[in-house]
Amino acid sequence: MKPLLIGCSLALSALCITQWLRESKIRSAALTQSSDAARQIADLQSSAAKSSARLTAFESEIARLTALQQETAASLAEANTKLKSITPADPATSEKLRADLTARNETITTQNEALKKLAAERDNLVRQLNERTRAWNDLVRKSSGGNPD
Repeated sequence: MKPLLIGCSLALSALCITQWLRESKIRSAALTQSSDAARQIADLQSSAAKSSARLTAFESEIARLTALQQETAASLAEANTKLKSITPADPATSEKLRADLTARNETITTQNEALKKLAAERDNLVRQLNERTRAWNDLVRKSSGGNPD
């Protein structure tokens, strides 16, 4: 009876050691996965912060260009008014105003192109920010075990 009891004790000890080794491997894998997920989340948060900063900079630049465009449009309206008030008897002044008007039209065209480019960049940045936010949310859901909490 004693040998049977000793054998059962040894078998139970071996089972406990095996189970302990298995649990330590699982625990280390879970810690590794958790640290990888935390690093990915930190990277995504950093990218989102940088994207937000760039978005703010683009929006302020768009606001500045819009104000400049409005100022140029007002100057153009003023130049048009002056041009209409000049009599045809003064061709030199008329030609100077035409050249000024042409230069302002080119400036407006350039500003409109810059504004369109900035708006496209802002839209692209917002799209990237949304994609990163979705990826971050998916990663958070994945790392929390799929719980929506």
